[in-house]
Amino acid sequence: MDNIYTDIPTWDNGTWTTTSFDSRDEWRDYVLTLFKEPGQYEFDEVSNEIFIIESAKFRKDKVYCVAPFKSKDFINYWEDQKTKCRLGVLIKSKGKTWYLSRDYYMWLNFLPIFDKEQQKFDFAQIRDAQYHMALYEILAELFYKHVAILKKRQIASEQPHSEPILTIDGWKTMGDVQIGDLLWNPDGTLTSVINKTNNGYSDVYEFIFRN
Repeated sequence: MDNIYTDIPTWDNGTWTTTSFDSRDEWRDYVLTLFKEPGQYEFDEVSNEIFIIESAKFRKDKVYCVAPFKSKDFINYWEDQKTKCRLGVLIKSKGKTWYLSRDYYMWLNFLPIFDKEQQKFDFAQIRDAQYHMALYEILAELFYKHVAILKKRQIASEQPHSEPILTIDGWKTMGDVQIGDLLWNPDGTLTSVINKTNNGYSDVYEFIFRN
């Protein structure tokens, strides 16, 4: 992506503005100063409010933008949100700075998921480890590196009920597997299903990109 280091949307102590850097390397080094150990990001009430400012608005009003469709205000709102989803957002408050990467901004504000804790579809909660992972991914990109993320299954990732699973009695779909079934592990051992949750249904989309 070109010019990822110029005109970055910035919430600076109550005012929306932009921040620009002279080069990709300068932007990379700046993001690196924001990268800490999980648990050290010191989120506060301000960061937690701005991180989810759009999803909170949607929860309240059931709509993102109240302006009439295709009106100037409507177009300006969505152009602003597209920029934030492309560049991410810098948040500065009381001497602290956070960078909400483009992926994490979009996820927190525009991609509701099934919340296992609440047993309902809702927007994702802000989590220190996921913020850390998002920064890690953007830094890998800025360093021209590939990155692999290992995470627990079923945490913000959908798995279709039609997925085949090899059991001791042969292949079954994930939807047909029951508590007590024995499943084959990759190392040749067996493991028993001890619980099963109903996550409901999600819409599935196919994205086609063109350069």
